[in-house]
Amino acid sequence: MKKLIAIVMAVVLCLCAMALTVSAESLEYVTVTGTMNGWNPASEADRMTPQADGVYIITYENMAAGSYEFKFTANGNWSDLDLGGSFLGSGVESDLFWGGSNICFTLEEAQSVTISLDVVNYKFTLTIGDLVDEMPADIQLHVSVPAFWGATYVYVWGPEHLGTWPGTQTETGDLSVIAAFEGMVISNGNGTQSWDIKDIDLTKEEVWITVNEDGSYTLSYEAPSTEEPTPDARPIKINVMADHWKAIYAYTYNPQLDGTWPGTLLENGVFETLNIFEGLVLNNGEGQQTADIKDIDLSKAEVWITVHADNSYTISYEAPIVDDPNTPTGDNILSVFMVLVLSVAGLCVIASKKKET
Repeated sequence: MKKLIAIVMAVVLCLCAMALTVSAESLEYVTVTGTMNGWNPASEADRMTPQADGVYIITYENMAAGSYEFKFTANGNWSDLDLGGSFLGSGVESDLFWGGSNICFTLEEAQSVTISLDVVNYKFTLTIGDLVDEMPADIQLHVSVPAFWGATYVYVWGPEHLGTWPGTQTETGDLSVIAAFEGMVISNGNGTQSWDIKDIDLTKEEVWITVNEDGSYTLSYEAPSTEEPTPDARPIKINVMADHWKAIYAYTYNPQLDGTWPGTLLENGVFETLNIFEGLVLNNGEGQQTADIKDIDLSKAEVWITVHADNSYTISYEAPIVDDPNTPTGDNILSVFMVLVLSVAGLCVIASKKKET
């Protein structure tokens, strides 16, 4: 059964390849179809002159300045021929693809433009006046993807297609491609992929592409440093007050972990650690805990954290003022005053009774 399926698939692929192979004899005429003729595939003024071996040519004398887009069609329709690609430079032969992108070029001033099409080999050349540009150079790609991807594929579109989707697999993340593509997608070949990458500076010789977990990406034209920065690690003293807890544990995470959960049991609510952690959770080891505490100013030498009854917290960088039990408060002073008043009144009563006797 598997062999039969394989044979059927092979036949289907062959038929598809044959369908996309253009025979010059099957083409009544070929047209440059684009902005110059309102995208009319039957435009007589834009029909190309057949040459030998499936080559067609057309010359536009004194073509007006402006930006143009076009594709190659045949027989007045898009079904018999639909070839697109990218303009790589005046006089530079470029690849064409069935259903490819619009071919774009710009004239700064009125010029003669000659377009040559090799319909059999899917090639074209667009020459502006007598100008012949150099073929674009290659660009070296260095791709980094999240570890969970498992594989890295690069698919570019424009003048150079690296095979069919998902593109070319690269084991090391390094790949050299012609610096003339319109865009690229990086994927793991299994449904996870980057956003369309269309903002690479193709004048550079190398580019480093880092794909993030959400598919976004960053570009750099300099090799990333291999040296890990050394953090300015200094001790920080943390004082915790949680009167409603019988015990206090502190758990810090990334890059320094204080053991396993629930963390370090604090004596007197105080502990010291290095100021390079990302977050802190305080808990009582019995299920009550704070939210992640990530707003500590790690440039300070000491911090005081008060955990409230609802397990919210406040942070201070000054020692809180603690009431001295031996210091009289307003209520204590009033009590003493009343005692003195009553004492004096009592003494007066006693003195008056002595006088009466």
